[in-house]
Amino acid sequence: MKTGYVHYLIDNKLDFEAFALTCTRAFGALSHLRNEPLGAPLTEPTVSNHYAENAKGIEARIAELEGLGPDDRAARGRALREETLAQLERSRQDVEADNAILRATLYRAEAWAPPTPEHEKFKEFMCEQLESSMNDENWYADLLTAVRLKDALGYFQAALDEAREDLVYYVQQQRAEEERVAQNVEWLRQLRTSLGR
Repeated sequence: MKTGYVHYLIDNKLDFEAFALTCTRAFGALSHLRNEPLGAPLTEPTVSNHYAENAKGIEARIAELEGLGPDDRAARGRALREETLAQLERSRQDVEADNAILRATLYRAEAWAPPTPEHEKFKEFMCEQLESSMNDENWYADLLTAVRLKDALGYFQAALDEAREDLVYYVQQQRAEEERVAQNVEWLRQLRTSLGR
C-alpha cells in the first residue's frame, strides 16, 4: 500500500529531490509542518517565545514579592496559607466522597456471588481495582495540620523560592528551544545543500 508521501510523489511527478524535501515533514527538524499539506512550502522552524514570555512574567512576580515590606510579606503568606488550606479541604472532601463510592461498590462486589468458578478471578479483579484506588484520607488530615502549623512568612518564602525556581526552569527551556531550532535549521540547510536546492 502506498503511503501519503508516495502518492504525492506519483500524483505530482516529483523528482527525487522534491520527494526528499516532502519527506522532511516526518522528521523532528520539520515537525512543525507535519499537519500542513504536502505541497506547502518548507519553512524553517522558528523559536517560540513561550518560555521567554513566561520568564518575563515570573521576573515581574519576583520583583513584586521582593519589594514587599515585612507586614505585606506576612499578609501575602497568610493569604497563600488560606488558599492552600481551602484547596486541600476541597481535595479532602473529594477524596472522602470518592472513597465512599468505592467502599459501597467494594461491599457490593465482595457480596456478589459469581455465577461460575470461572468468574471468581473476575470478582477478585474488581475488588483489587476498588481497593487499590482508595486514597488515604489520613494523609489529607496530616497535611492540613502541617499547613496550619507553618507560619505566614514560611509561605511567603516558599512562594518566592518557587518563583525563582520557575524562572530558572523557563530560562533553561528557552535556551533549549533556541538550541533545538538552530540544530533543526542546520539540519534542513545541510539537507538542501546535499540535494542541490
